[in-house]
Amino acid sequence: MTRTMGDAIAANVAALQAAGTDMVAGYVTGSGDIQWTAADFALFPGKPQVTIDQGFTGSPVASAIVRDVEAGAWSAGNAVTSKPWTPARPTIYCSASVLPQVSAAGWQGDVWVADYVSTAPTSPYPVPAGMTCVAWQWTDTGGGGTYDLSVVFDPYWPEEAPVTTPATPQVVAQPGWDFCIKCGGLYFVTAAANVCPAGGQHARTPGGGGFSLLYAK
Repeated sequence: MTRTMGDAIAANVAALQAAGTDMVAGYVTGSGDIQWTAADFALFPGKPQVTIDQGFTGSPVASAIVRDVEAGAWSAGNAVTSKPWTPARPTIYCSASVLPQVSAAGWQGDVWVADYVSTAPTSPYPVPAGMTCVAWQWTDTGGGGTYDLSVVFDPYWPEEAPVTTPATPQVVAQPGWDFCIKCGGLYFVTAAANVCPAGGQHARTPGGGGFSLLYAK
């Protein structure tokens, strides 16, 4: 399952609201026309919201989900190494051309890649080993250029995938087993082929009531 995500500076929040995307992303650092207010985020109730630290005024924000690696924002090295950074899924945003720099800085984790194409992509952008492309920003012409659009491929991002508990196996008892007094092996009493390796057929333990074999299914 994929989702659509729009991101915009604060000055264009109204246009993004009208777009009706599944998710939104907004800046928590930057100048007044860029940084979203609490009221801006409140315009999108019930939608997953991705917070972006662009490494400018007010940065760093430890809880920001995304660090924006581009000219005038975070450098690849600082984005990767600066601590604390505390969201469930820390994510680097960068253009495809910057991925080698992010990789060289040692990043192993989620990336949101910008690479503008003519139509919405249907599969994640190919990224270096150790990275996972959770989203692909494919155009900056949404709303006549007032917001960007991305396809989000990870169904849980920016949250962790839920932990599933394996089902408890059902224990079943199969009666009719006994030990052979000739070979000492366990055998199924009612089996049609009841051949003892010591010769002839298996011989039950005198007075034995048999055993039940327990197994899980």
